[in-house]
Amino acid sequence: ELMWQDNNDAKTVQKDWQGAREYCFNLSLSGYSDWRLPEYNEFLTIVNYNNYNPAIKDGFKNVKSDGYWSSSGDSEYTSLAWSVFFDRGGTLTNHKDNRLYVRCVRGK
Repeated sequence: ELMWQDNNDAKTVQKDWQGAREYCFNLSLSGYSDWRLPEYNEFLTIVNYNNYNPAIKDGFKNVKSDGYWSSSGDSEYTSLAWSVFFDRGGTLTNHKDNRLYVRCVRGK
């Protein structure tokens, strides 16, 4: 079972890809310090395509209808990594220097 970060930082903190990885690695929240940046396929488990702005499962309180980094790099272009956009639940690769939102996960 995955446990997702859902504090105010999840809708305010923006980082480049490396900064997002470091942020999650250093996060201490709810008594846990084993947070990490989620893999692309893990992020897809909380997308709800029946919702719009935000397209996220019910129960999440802190979300921007914008792009969030995953830890999954592009297999062909090392300067890109996958991101999930919670306006419609779409996905695309972004340059790792871009600043996107961060939502950490723990478990598995």
